[in-house]
Amino acid sequence: MKPLLLTLREMERVTGGRWRNLPETGLELSGINFHLPYVSSGDLFVHRIRAGATCSDAETAVARAFGHGAVAALVRTGS
Repeated sequence: MKPLLLTLREMERVTGGRWRNLPETGLELSGINFHLPYVSSGDLFVHRIRAGATCSDAETAVARAFGHGAVAALVRTGS
């Protein structure tokens, strides 16, 4: 497995986002994925906004990703 090249703080800076509910010990990610069928244990799930999607759609996708073993999710909020 190839190592991730950004730290959690660098991911925050690059995306302009922030981590919520991050454990004191940090977070160990094994991969990054945006396609639900391929999400596996330890992944960061990146939710991509689709035309006509609702907030409920995002919540459902994130819940499914965590069900597949994702340990974190990147979700756009606001406009």
